[in-house]
This record gives sequence, C-alpha cells and structure tokens, in this order.
Amino acid sequence: MSHHYFFAVPLPPRTKKVIKEKCDQLSNILPFHKWVHIEDYHITLAFLGGIELAKVEQAILEMSSPLQKLTPFSLSLHSFGTFGKPSQPRIFWVGIEKNQFLHQTRSIVFESCEKVGFQLETRPFSPHITVARKWRGTENFDSHLLKEAELSDNFIVDRVVLYQTHLDRIPKYEVIETITFNK
Repeated sequence: MSHHYFFAVPLPPRTKKVIKEKCDQLSNILPFHKWVHIEDYHITLAFLGGIELAKVEQAILEMSSPLQKLTPFSLSLHSFGTFGKPSQPRIFWVGIEKNQFLHQTRSIVFESCEKVGFQLETRPFSPHITVARKWRGTENFDSHLLKEAELSDNFIVDRVVLYQTHLDRIPKYEVIETITFNK
C-alpha cells in the first residue's frame, strides 16, 4: 500500500504556540473552511506524494550525509499571506524571511529526491507554514487584514523530518524519520 510522504522542517513547540495564538484571534474574523492543527505546522521542502516507503529510504540515504554536515540556523516568521485567487484564497500561510541556509537545506533534499527518481514540483520554492485552507466567507477576502495580522518569532532549524500523511487523523502528519544537523 502506498502512502503520501513529504520532507519538511518541523517547528519547535514555542513557535507553534505563537502561531496558534495568532490564528485563534484571526479565525474569528477570517472564515476559512479548515484551520490547520497546531501539531501539523511545518515548512514543506519536498512533497513526494503517494509512493512506496522503499523508494523514500533511498532518498534518505542520499541526503543524510550532506544534511548531517549542516550547522543549525535561525529562521524568522514575518507575515501572513495567501495563495490562490486573491478574493477567495485557497491557502492562508505564515511567511518565512528569506534565508540562504533554508534554501541550501531545501536544495539538498530536493536534489536527493530527484537523484533517486522522484518527479517533484518545479515551481520556485516559496517557504511558508500553511495555517488555513479554503476561504468560505460570503464577502471577498480583504487583503488589508493581512497588514493588521503582524507576527514575529525566531526559531532554530536543526533537523529535517519525513512525514507520512494520515487524512483520517488529527493531527494528520506522523514523523517517520528525522535527520539531525551537526551540533
């Protein structure tokens, strides 16, 4: 049986709490259909889709050594944004300040997956944390609300994880493998 898997940067509990508290405030004024569970916050590096675990293990072997040589680095949350139609967005997210170390990490993961035969999305990497899905307001989404939704936090990235998706559970992402950076 195949499952859906993806590689991602997990968030520390304190950062998840900061995001969750802000989302709890925003959920009263932003009617999105589904708000993401606090334990499911992450930054996707490569979505693999429905595949066999044996192939994922090849990718893990390929990326482990280069990832384990990386030094932990700091990331900053900085704003909210949307993907999809501006008046009815399908994704509401928290943005990450541009960071060369995050892009380097993503490149290692992405290239390792491609090397073992995965066909990955080719659109540019746009690091974010999805916090809600599917606008369901009777009015159009007002992008001016994003200016009022300030958010800031810093956290240390020191690992990449492989998640398995369980659509029938909440939280729906299970950590299958962790690759820790050099400390």
